[in-house]
Amino acid sequence: MATSKLNTDNTISIVDLDAMLGNRPILPSEDPVAYDKLTAQFRSALEPQDIIEEILVRDAIDLTWEIQRLKDFKRQLLHAEREDSLKKLLEKFLGFSGYDRERFEKWKDGDKEAIKAVNDFLRGKGLDPSAIDSFSFKMHLDNMERFDRLIMQAEARRLAHLREVDRHRAAMAIILRNTISAIEDGKTIEHEPKPKPTPTPKPTSKSNH
Repeated sequence: MATSKLNTDNTISIVDLDAMLGNRPILPSEDPVAYDKLTAQFRSALEPQDIIEEILVRDAIDLTWEIQRLKDFKRQLLHAEREDSLKKLLEKFLGFSGYDRERFEKWKDGDKEAIKAVNDFLRGKGLDPSAIDSFSFKMHLDNMERFDRLIMQAEARRLAHLREVDRHRAAMAIILRNTISAIEDGKTIEHEPKPKPTPTPKPTSKSNH
């Protein structure tokens, strides 16, 4: 579990990021060790210094995890549809009943001879084995475009969070420089006292003549 040392009022406390910022966005099929490794790489590179940076860096980590997930989903969708793509390619060239169903089943099971026979058949039609993936991509072009839009949006959000880290550090650097300059000039750094409220005059009683 990731922890962080934060300076608050000149003290150091150990903060449980999962408790502070919510559980890690890991699906049951995903590897928690890979997420922890990604977290360690981000934290080593950015070294968050306070709670604001902790939040921004955590968001950037989660967005990176989301981007990797979307890219993996996109790849898996194409891979899962290869069988249907090859079937439609064979139907296109040979007709529904024209291809060797037994050889097709063996190709699905990874039989080397069947794979070679399919590849030779495609080359005979002026294609190569990548035609299967190309056909799969064409069949799912709308889904691919949706994945690409989601990935681009997540990348833009991640970049915005990392820029906020830079802005925050720039602002803190200005405060630090001004403080050091004031100390070197012999000035006392203190908050301006709040003005005392003006007392409201008490009403005077009028004498009756």
